[in-house]
Amino acid sequence: MPTVILKTNTMTMPLEKEYPILEFDPASEAVIEPTMIIPPAGLPERGVICFFREAIEQMRRDGRLVPSCTLHTETIDLPVYRTTVNETPICVIPAYSCAPGAAAQPDVGKTRSRLSGDGIQDRRFTRK
Repeated sequence: MPTVILKTNTMTMPLEKEYPILEFDPASEAVIEPTMIIPPAGLPERGVICFFREAIEQMRRDGRLVPSCTLHTETIDLPVYRTTVNETPICVIPAYSCAPGAAAQPDVGKTRSRLSGDGIQDRRFTRK
């Protein structure tokens, strides 16, 4: 295989694999970085992705969720809410029910997520 050189904004490296997608890229910034053109939504560091629509709707009716922004996708627009639990701000978003959406959804702007299919397991995030 001939030597190929990959050049990005931050580095130059020789490609060792036959297909560039198989290469490890140590750069922490992507070549195409969404935050270069789309400002961060300013969401809380912690978030809950909830599969239970009824729970989100009830919390919204009770005034415990405040609309923050919307996650726009090709198939659906998902509202992102803010709330506070034990003085900790968190965001709450309805869950996708398909694999590609579910895989991408945790990257909506949070740095910590709690994912669970059978309700919240960590008692620090439940109401007494």
